[in-house]
Parts: sequence; structure tokens; C-alpha cells
Amino acid sequence: VFFAALASSQFPISNILEIGTFKGETTRILADLFPKSHIDSIDLSHDEIRNIGTYAYAVDELPNSKEMPINVKLKTQNSLKLIGETLEYDLIWVDGNHKSPYAQIDIACAIRLIKDKGFVLCDDVYLKTPRIEKESGSESIDTILAFKEAGMINSFFIRKRLGKKFNNKITGTKFLAVLQRKLL
Repeated sequence: VFFAALASSQFPISNILEIGTFKGETTRILADLFPKSHIDSIDLSHDEIRNIGTYAYAVDELPNSKEMPINVKLKTQNSLKLIGETLEYDLIWVDGNHKSPYAQIDIACAIRLIKDKGFVLCDDVYLKTPRIEKESGSESIDTILAFKEAGMINSFFIRKRLGKKFNNKITGTKFLAVLQRKLL
């Protein structure tokens, strides 16, 4: 919904970075909403995904470049390599590995790579660590709060899903963090 609202606004989006392609569902949504934008979508190689078990259950469903819209460039790379990236983006979607150190590095790189007034959205942020969550904990929120306390970003949070099934003491509540870098 946030992406659709942004697409219908007058906010100019020409370069998008997606960290964590997975099946390419969000990639295709971004391509449809921002057809004049260039999208770099990065994720591990299929072999690495099989080897480390990250969503290995879906490895046969992972996209290849031929299946993507023309404005999308799939890049096979570990997101840690974004440390050396210099291209700036208007919009960055962070949905890579949610564990340490990847979550922290992905968020830090996104904040560094976002253009002034651009938006960084982080998926699956818990404000409080849920009892049963094994894939994500406080890594993202701790990183976001550290940048906020340092006066480097503005942030707000949107519930990812509605309904008791997704928002209770056991499962916790997932949020999307919306970040904008402050001008220093």
C-alpha cells in the first residue's frame, strides 16, 4: 500500500534497490508501480540459498532475469557487498536476511545509499521480540533506533498485517519501518 501511494504521488522515483529478491513478487510489484524506474534487485545465488538453507524450500521458484520485467536487473550477490556500492537510490526495500550481522549492515548500507528525501522501507521489523520468532529478533529495531538516536534518520512504523492472528503476544506484531535520512 505504501508503494502504491508513493507511485501515485508526485515524488520522483528513478532508481530502486531491493535487498532480498526471494521469489520476485515484490520486485514485480515495484516494476508495475514504477515502470519508468530502474530496479536493482539483489539476492544470493540459488546454490548459496540451497547450501545455507535460506528459503531453500522455494529454490525452484526463484526468478531468473528472463522472467523479470525489462526495468529490473537481478544481481546475484551477497548484500554485504553493498558496503562498496556508490550508486544512490530514491527508494530502497530491505527484505534480506533478518539476522545479525546482515540486518544491521543492510539497514546501514540502505541509509548510506538513499538519496536526500528518498525512502528506505524495512520489512519484518519487531518493536518487541515475539516469543516464537526464530528468524528475526531485535536486530532491525535496535539498528533503526541507534540511527534515530544519533540524529541521522526520521522513522515511523506501519503494521504489516491486521488481525489477531498476526498481532498477539505469541506471534508478535511485524511492522514496516519507513526511514528517511536527515540532512546533516
